Amino acid sequence: MELKRHYFQSRVARRFFLSFMLSALLPLAIFFLLSSFYVVDLFDSIDSKRIEETSKGTGMAITRHLRLLEEELKLLPPQKNSWVVSGTGNAPSA
Repeated sequence: MELKRHYFQSRVARRFFLSFMLSALLPLAIFFLLSSFYVVDLFDSIDSKRIEETSKGTGMAITRHLRLLEEELKLLPPQKNSWVVSGTGNAPSA
């Protein structure tokens, strides 16, 4: 549909058209801004929960592996390390 120029030659017609467009577009713009802020906030909370769950799971897995290693070390018989020099820590013997 093509708008003819002579419809917008009067000042009243232009103002009426502008007020009609503003009354239609302004609520849509406000709704768009509010909903976009809500969606961004929602995604941030979902992401933070996912990160928290992932880090908790990883920490629990590391703890479980460390406990298993500790139990395995307890089962091994004590060995004398020939590379440890008494009194100096973990320095190799020469």
